[in-house]
Amino acid sequence: NGSPWGDTSGVRWTALKVWLLRLGVRVVHARPRHPQGRGKNEHFHRSLKAEVFALRTFRTLAEVQRALDRWRMLYNLERPHESLG
Repeated sequence: NGSPWGDTSGVRWTALKVWLLRLGVRVVHARPRHPQGRGKNEHFHRSLKAEVFALRTFRTLAEVQRALDRWRMLYNLERPHESLG
């Protein structure tokens, strides 16, 4: 939550939200004043930083995309996770 996502003016569609929606990204908000609802997002970003970006440099966006694609498969399908049994 925060100004990129909206503000108290009542503006529902910020430029960031419109851009993400056009890319096919579903925008989901945590309940206001309930930070515990963002725990999985924080965990995801911590894992992404540690497993993809730590101690690495990329020369092109294409390199970054390849690294993200490889990691996404690992993160979603191969890593130990209770839902995967």
